[in-house]
Formats: sequence, C-alpha cells, structure tokens
Amino acid sequence: MAASSTAPERSSAGSRRDRCRGAGRAANTTLSLVVTNQKLDRLQLQSIGRQVHASMARGIQPFHARWDGDVNYMVSTQEVANPDLDEVTLGELASDAMWDAILASYDL
Repeated sequence: MAASSTAPERSSAGSRRDRCRGAGRAANTTLSLVVTNQKLDRLQLQSIGRQVHASMARGIQPFHARWDGDVNYMVSTQEVANPDLDEVTLGELASDAMWDAILASYDL
C-alpha cells in the first residue's frame, strides 16, 4: 500500500478565526492518492477512500473548506485476493499511510 499527499501551504494572513470567516483565505488544495494491490470492488474502494479522506482532517487544517479542492483517490491494481484482509482493516492501514504522507509533506 502506498499513499501520497501534497503539502498545503501555510498562510500567515490573519488569525485562525479570520481565516474561518474567509479573511485571508488560503488557496490550499490537497491532492492525495492511495494505491493497493488488494482486489476490491467499487463499493469497497469508495468506502476505504471515504475513511482515508475523513482521517486526513487530523493533519490538515482547514480541511475540506468550501474554497479548496481537497480530494482523495483510491485505486487498486487488483493483483492480490487476501480474504483475511477486510476493508475496515485496510482502511485503517491506508489512513495510517496517509497520515505518514501528510507529515512527510511538511518542511519540519
């Protein structure tokens, strides 16, 4: 499993409260991709993708604001059928991989 994320730019314009009101809006868009080789149907891919996308909010603020385009893509190469790996567990693993990708994208 692999995850990738672009780094949101940090805005110094105004306080967090001002940014929430729309003043000094940051034009941040986070594009992310999760790739697995597990055989998954469309519903499973959507479910895992939704789980990963929701988990990204813990590392990106503001996230999914009306003026940005935060998006996550979830794809599978359909190479491996592992019945012991359910979609909830795969979602947890993918969310952890995305968290690592988000942290790695910041210049610390």
